[in-house]
Amino acid sequence: MLQIMLCGAHDVHGLKQSFYTVATDFGAHPLWYKDGNIYYANSLSSKWAMNSRMSVKKVDACVFVLLEKYGDVTWETELEEALYCGKPFIFLVLDSTLQKTEFIIHKSLDSSQFSQDEEGIVSLFSLVTSKYQLTPRPFTYPTFEVVLRRGLADLFENALGLLQDRYEKESLLASLSDEQPLSVPQIERLQRIALDEYGASKMERTIALRRLAAGGVQNTQFIIDVCRSKEQGVQRLGFTLLPTLLQLPLNSDTIRELAEISAGSDDIGLSHRLVLSVGKIDPASLDILLDSLSKHEEGARRRAFEVVEMNLQLLRDAWGSSRMVRFLNVCEAESSENIDWKQRLRDLRDEFLRDEFE
Repeated sequence: MLQIMLCGAHDVHGLKQSFYTVATDFGAHPLWYKDGNIYYANSLSSKWAMNSRMSVKKVDACVFVLLEKYGDVTWETELEEALYCGKPFIFLVLDSTLQKTEFIIHKSLDSSQFSQDEEGIVSLFSLVTSKYQLTPRPFTYPTFEVVLRRGLADLFENALGLLQDRYEKESLLASLSDEQPLSVPQIERLQRIALDEYGASKMERTIALRRLAAGGVQNTQFIIDVCRSKEQGVQRLGFTLLPTLLQLPLNSDTIRELAEISAGSDDIGLSHRLVLSVGKIDPASLDILLDSLSKHEEGARRRAFEVVEMNLQLLRDAWGSSRMVRFLNVCEAESSENIDWKQRLRDLRDEFLRDEFE
């Protein structure tokens, strides 16, 4: 059953019945600490703050109400827990308290003149408006039920929207096959899924990426955004699918931007994937890429050299001896100790140097 918890200092007692009425109308089970129906554990190690945090985690939504009293547990424990565990909540403030607090803050009045409750409320508003940037819903005692009902309805509407997004996403992913050409709306939805850092799973995002690649979709800004993903699996797949999803021809600005992204990650596998992808797209751009990568990444330099080896005749004609020598110098770097590939590199460079001076 849906559970909605009333959070506030002891002076919200006068609003309890209105809260229970509205919550029950929504088909929910209302909870309030004074009625003893929130989570609690009694033991030698029991702490009210711990019980309050557990209560916030267990319920489906919270209603924070600020009247004239400041409650430490509500605003320093329950609100923080709701924010950090992503619990949906409504923030309701008595209109007269809101106006008074905004006046105090605006006029920068001497805090020594405040009561303990006023001081706590002023500190709370300074916190929620600067650090958390929360927006309170003002109400008066006669309008409490109306404002509360509207706030819960807004949460319900948002929840239905998220549910619709989920069903739409599942339906889209389930109905796609590699044989079907993608429509413009399908492409747009798949791109949204692939870029959804918080609402889509890793599997859903990778399925969307692979389907876009199979559909021949090319969008440079989209795939760059994918390569910036905080999800390692999605980011790695983005670098792997660059040959398919990048718009061609490949330009130097795009290469440098992708190199900057890989350099900003602790995942050294990104630079290796980037070298291989650029090698597939345009081997003649490898020297531009290598100039943008860290010279200490021997794995990337080795892969770049090996791609050049496989495309030697093409690059011999495209680069000429001087550019080839410059590339091999950058590729060699003095820190490497891999004799096998470095010896092949030196032999190849000597060949081009002989060509240059003959």
